Formats: sequence, structure tokens, C-alpha cells
Amino acid sequence: MKRECQEALGKRRCSTLVWAEQPRILATAQAAAECLRRAGIESVVADRSLPLIFSEVIREAGIRVVCDLEMGVLERRRKDEQEIEWLRESQRVTEGAMEMACHLVAKARPKSDGTLVWEGRPLTSERVRAAIDHWLLERAFYNPPCIISGGLAGADCHDRGSGALRTGEPVIIDIFPQCQETRYYGDCTRTVVNGTIPEPVARMHATVVDVNSKPIGGICVVLNRWHCHTDNRGIFHWAAEAPVPQSVAVKIYKQYRGYQAIRKTTPLSGIDGAVFTSQEQ
Repeated sequence: MKRECQEALGKRRCSTLVWAEQPRILATAQAAAECLRRAGIESVVADRSLPLIFSEVIREAGIRVVCDLEMGVLERRRKDEQEIEWLRESQRVTEGAMEMACHLVAKARPKSDGTLVWEGRPLTSERVRAAIDHWLLERAFYNPPCIISGGLAGADCHDRGSGALRTGEPVIIDIFPQCQETRYYGDCTRTVVNGTIPEPVARMHATVVDVNSKPIGGICVVLNRWHCHTDNRGIFHWAAEAPVPQSVAVKIYKQYRGYQAIRKTTPLSGIDGAVFTSQEQ
């Protein structure tokens, strides 16, 4: 087969040689480069998600590759009313799955050794994860492997968790499923304790609730020096005096005892319709 391809290449019946044993991703990158070459393309602009192998193979084909870090960012950030509703629905379903999972952990029965039991069997991270998977699947959501991390494993914020869950220990649950129909994600993280809450965990909880033990809400948006808060619908309003800047530094603060900021810089034209999500409770 290789000899036939080499002969064909020599007779100019084909211009690119790809061995079958090469990884598929390499073959795909070579095919993309050949497509561009045949179309007479001399330069391409790609976003930040383009795999390095594509960039390398396209450059080897003599085509200039430019990475535009901002390509598509504003377009993805801005949402219309339909997209906002899809976001709300994805978040609603995600929080429903979270409520089910927290109930499962909180209501499980502890054995004498501290491990939890649900319906006669040990309650493990894997079992809670499977319950979340099934709950979301029934609602047409795909659930990437979520985090069910108990005890000391929770100190690693991205440890998926494994094994038996125990009473008196915090269990971190982080769910981020995708709606199979709309392709929009939800995201929700909670910490739940079965039984007596340890004093360090109680102190951490006290930093995110008010005097009435209600979660501290409130989103503060700062655009350069203009400062505004969201209204009861989650919408922020602002106005700028002349001269109007071409771009602004966006700071989004979620209030706890202080403020934690997410900083972005964006053209002023991209502010209208920009969306960020915040869990309701």
C-alpha cells in the first residue's frame, strides 16, 4: 500500500501522503492543510482553541497562521432572550440535581464506624455520582464526571472523590452538566455534612450567610469607575458621561464578607447583552 501511494505521488496523482498508522488527529490536520493549500489560502486566523498540531502542520504547508485571542469571545458572551432562557433552564435542572444529591448525603444513616449507608448499602462517592448521572439523564442532560469529594480529599478542589462517605465530614459536590438539546451548561457547587457539623466547617459557612442565616446575595458590576448593582431581575443598568471610552475594564464582584472580583476588559459595544450567571441560593 505504501509503495502504491509513493508511485502515485511520483506520478502526481496525489499530493499528500498520509500513512494509515498515523494518529487520526495528525491525518485530520494534514487534510485541513491540504484543503487550504488547494484553495490557494496563504494566511489563516484562528481562535485560541485551535490545537497546536493543526497550527504546526498548516505552517509546514507554507501557510501563515495567526492566533486571535479575542476571536468569538464577545459573540459567545452576548446572549439574546432565548439563550438567556436556555441558561436559566440549565441552571434550574443543575440545582435540582444538587438538591437531590445533598439530600442523599444528609439523610444517609451512619454506621458505628462513621461510614454512611443508604438503602442498606454503603454510600460512596461513586454511588452519589451515579445517582446524579441517572437523575440528569432522565432530563436529557449529559453529566461530565462530577466531583463528590469527602473529607480530606476535598482539600484538592478538583479531586473527583472516591470511596465511602462519612458522617461529620464535609462532602463537596460540584455538578456541571450540559443540556443535550440546547448545548448550554449549568454549574453548581455545594458542601454538605451528614450529622454534626465540625466547628471549622461552621466557621466557613458563617462567612457566606447574613445575620438571618440567609445566603449573601448581591452582584456588583464595575465598568471602569462606574459602579452599579444588579436589580431584582439580575439586570444591571449604567450610564457613562462623555467622552465615552472605546473599551472598559469589567469587574464582577460576588459579595461574601468582602468582594471577590472577576476582571475582564471588553469593548464598550460588547457590554450590551453580556451575560454572567449566579446561583440563586
